Amino acid sequence: MVALLVGLRFRLLRRSLAGGTRQRAALTAVAIISLLFTAPFCLVLIVLSRTDLVVARALTVLIGFALMIAWIWLPLFLTGTDDALSPSRFALLPVRASRLIPGLYVAGLLGLGSFLTILVGISSVIGWARSLPVFIAGLAGMILGVVTATLLPHVLTTAFSGALGSRRFRDITGLAMVVFAVGITVVLQLASSAISRSSGSEAVVAALDHAATVLSWTPFGAAWVLPADVAQGDVGAALGHGTVALVTLGALLLGWWAALRRALTTPLDVPDVVGRVTRDSLVDRWFSGSSTAVVAGRLLRYYRRDPRRLLSVFSMMLAPVLVGVSVAGVTAAGGHAGGISLLLVAPLLGMLLGPTLAFDISYDDSALWTHITTSVKGWEDRLGRLLGFSTVALPIVTLVLLMGVVVTGSDHLIPFAAATIAVTGAALGVGSHLGSIIQVPVPPPGSNPFGKGSGGGPLSVVVSLLTIVLALLVSAPAIVVGALSYSAVWARYAALPIALATAGATIAWGVVMGGRRLDRHWPEVLREVTYKR
Repeated sequence: MVALLVGLRFRLLRRSLAGGTRQRAALTAVAIISLLFTAPFCLVLIVLSRTDLVVARALTVLIGFALMIAWIWLPLFLTGTDDALSPSRFALLPVRASRLIPGLYVAGLLGLGSFLTILVGISSVIGWARSLPVFIAGLAGMILGVVTATLLPHVLTTAFSGALGSRRFRDITGLAMVVFAVGITVVLQLASSAISRSSGSEAVVAALDHAATVLSWTPFGAAWVLPADVAQGDVGAALGHGTVALVTLGALLLGWWAALRRALTTPLDVPDVVGRVTRDSLVDRWFSGSSTAVVAGRLLRYYRRDPRRLLSVFSMMLAPVLVGVSVAGVTAAGGHAGGISLLLVAPLLGMLLGPTLAFDISYDDSALWTHITTSVKGWEDRLGRLLGFSTVALPIVTLVLLMGVVVTGSDHLIPFAAATIAVTGAALGVGSHLGSIIQVPVPPPGSNPFGKGSGGGPLSVVVSLLTIVLALLVSAPAIVVGALSYSAVWARYAALPIALATAGATIAWGVVMGGRRLDRHWPEVLREVTYKR
């Protein structure tokens, strides 16, 4: 079974590499960016043998912990997972979960993320080659850490895809995401508060060591601290951390087995039983009367019913919770000046709205034919999707901005409101236009909502980066004027009008130009978004 699934994975990779020029360019760009981002961490880990033991221990644990978090968030919310080997595809075959697990795991290792993770692990082993016992401990910790990290997305996607496929468990799944995000935010906030209160290099090292000590006893940091325990001669700590790492790995394997067993007997394409509709909903009453309004209302209904779009709503809902927890952490630590960083959350959140809007048309699948047969104009499609998405997203961005202003003071309202308006409007405008040009592979309706298909993940990353970069370039003048408003009176009066003009002009440009392109290429867009079964 392992050889069969690995061979299938190789054929899928070869097919993705033999795809179109756009897909190959996306894969190449993502590979280069990922290598450039990972290289500094590898260099830091390699030179650990020449640094102080306390510093080496802290850096190893912090980098290892960040690597674990990356394996949770990136496959679930950014790159997606390859649904070609989705468990639901094996539901009709006489195969047990215990037979599938080794093959699915090994086949999942054949990817850029696994290669970079192994590269980071090898760098850690090289850095801890201080003696033979330390080297062996580093090798064991690396194996445990890499296996645990690469196992995390398998467990989460298998478990969460089933939960999101059933409306009964969606609220529970969303609550679990919120609790996890809050927990991670609390840990990071406590660590940043401790570092901000430190003065001098020794105090910073002590704060990092304290943070590493706390994280080393968590499931995501226990494996990476093993070589440091052996180097310090602390056998008890090494046994304790090793036990935590092994128990974590065992729990993940057991959880994956249980989730996979359930997925093999409960396919994702079984629809929920929905009650009879007895009256028009609020969306039906408000969003009707024109093609634009109907498109916006349909999108809002999708955000409630479609598990794939539900993930983006969950991500936006997390932002106010994370800001609230950060505010509480800063206030409790007495670091009121640190609250200035909270104001950056609103423009950053607005900047991330662009890729989400750009991907929206790709989720329509073959249902996009209704736009063509009913003669929906391109600008009506672009404007309707923007209005529907903005109905959900803009209140969240506004709430985040106001929370930051309340904590830091009203003096920051005009500068950061201008930056948020300009960046958000630019992102929505650029996303509207790019969504008509580039359609990315997304999971089909009823399938694993975390999947992207072969090559879909890299192309999604490239479109996201392109949207963000263009939005920043367009909104740069408004951001500069907003920054000048702290010292120049004219800028204080001009910041908001310039931001509003920038946002309005970019949105109008994105809707009009994107609509014109759709009018010329509706059949090609329909072909791109229709899932190739």
